[in-house]
Amino acid sequence: MPGTEVTIRPMGRGVLIEPKEFDPTMWLAELRAHQDPMFMEDGRQQPENPDEKSIFD
Repeated sequence: MPGTEVTIRPMGRGVLIEPKEFDPTMWLAELRAHQDPMFMEDGRQQPENPDEKSIFD
């Protein structure tokens, strides 16, 4: 983690530890560096939605 100080918060049944010095630009760059370029390269392949039926007819 960058920096020398963290914030600790309760989160559900655990705790969340976050650096006090947070640079969203650096965080996003690091996230994109690990992104899989092949993820959904050809788009989503799913059937068309079925015709809507009213339950109140």
